[in-house]
Amino acid sequence: MGPEVTHHCCHGRDRTRRARRLAGDLLGSWSFLAGVLVVMAVALALIGSYGRGLSSAAALDVIMPGIALVSFSLVLMAIHRADRTTDLLAMRHLAAARRIEAAGKEIFSELNQINSGLARLTARVETIRFQCRVTAEAEQGEAERSSRS
Repeated sequence: MGPEVTHHCCHGRDRTRRARRLAGDLLGSWSFLAGVLVVMAVALALIGSYGRGLSSAAALDVIMPGIALVSFSLVLMAIHRADRTTDLLAMRHLAAARRIEAAGKEIFSELNQINSGLARLTARVETIRFQCRVTAEAEQGEAERSSRS
């Protein structure tokens, strides 16, 4: 029963989130902005044609909410653009981080190969030193034996 409740709960949240996103996309669009401006222009034209006494108060009643809607739409458009820019930057940073990680692994692998090569070289040098020392001691021993004889 628990997973089903969680599933339904999350599904409802997703639906709400999608509805909010759809409303934000609609209200924060150029078409909505143009629609508001057209409605304002038509309302102001109608007010101007009906009479002079009510025109300034009625025009103010149209202009103030219109300015608020236009401002709201512009803010939503700016937020959408900022979200897109943030998403793009995040994707670029993630790709760069993956490239850096791959390069780091490659460098680490190459360093391990270099260390292995150095260890083999060091062992070879020590073997040669040991052989040289043994050979030198043997020659010295032979020289001492020949000088005694």
